[in-house]
Parts: sequence; C-alpha cells; structure tokens
Amino acid sequence: MSDNVVDVESGPPASAGRRPLLGRIVVYSVVGCQHCLKAKATLKERGLDYTEVSVDRYPPEVRNWLIERTGKTSVPQIFFNEKHVGGNQELQKLVADAEQFEKEIK
Repeated sequence: MSDNVVDVESGPPASAGRRPLLGRIVVYSVVGCQHCLKAKATLKERGLDYTEVSVDRYPPEVRNWLIERTGKTSVPQIFFNEKHVGGNQELQKLVADAEQFEKEIK
C-alpha cells in the first residue's frame, strides 16, 4: 500500500502530526494547476494524507469517468471516501466550517 493511501480499517499512524481518518481522500488534479496545489496544501496543513490522481497522465477515459461522476470538467475534484466534496473552492468553504469539516473527515 502506498504511503499516501490510508487504510480504511487502521487509519494512518498517530505520529508525525497526522490525524486519524477512517477512509481515504482522493484528489483528482492536473500537473501545475494552482487550485489543485492549494487544495493539496490545505489537506497537508491539516495533517491529512491523500491520494493524488493526475488525470493528465492517464488515458482520456479517466477524465471522462471523472466528468460523468462529478458533472464537472474542472480540477481539482476531491473525494472523502465515496463522497464528492467538490473542487478547491468547496474544500476551502468546508475547512472554514470546523465543525462540519470534522464530521466529514470521520
């Protein structure tokens, strides 16, 4: 298992400032995207591991699947487990509401 993938059952280690998470966060992005960089930095600042899928490095079917799943053509697109959070703007709004953010990451 990759270091940035969180085991659903055990979660990440409690050390190194990492927060326990009962699942995984996936960020679909493209290389050099400023909104993607901001979203990833926000998660990192909060000690949350994430898996990044750089859709520009995969066949078009991956981006097409993402568009079908989210209804969005922009990146980043962020998922907490199976729940689509949205893009960077939605993530920043969620983070600003500490109580709701805590509910979402558990």
